[in-house]
Amino acid sequence: MEIIDRIKRLSKERGISLSFICEKMSVNKTYFIDVAKRNGTIPDDKLSIIANTLFTSVEYLKTGVEDEIDEIISALPDKSDNTVTIRIAAFGGGVHEVKISKDDLRDVVNMLEEEEEEGEDKN
Repeated sequence: MEIIDRIKRLSKERGISLSFICEKMSVNKTYFIDVAKRNGTIPDDKLSIIANTLFTSVEYLKTGVEDEIDEIISALPDKSDNTVTIRIAAFGGGVHEVKISKDDLRDVVNMLEEEEEEGEDKN
């Protein structure tokens, strides 16, 4: 399955229109059609926006293989409100329990990974 096919499938599964994704990327609404017609690739900066909008990873869009955190989050038991309870260790000690949606948890992990990559780029 190609990237465009994965994007279309995920957008349908998540109820997010391709037009909305195009709007987030600040491109024409025919962007995906144009890319498919010319058998082109989607730049990583646009893939990042698409992945964040579809609550997935760039790696999954490119390869169809979920990264480890997606597999872990997907394996978490579903509650009726689609939330999980996580424990966060505080710097000064102590542990806090936080109820968070699976989508928000993915966003937090993605943000932490991006910050880690930025830190590696500076070194």
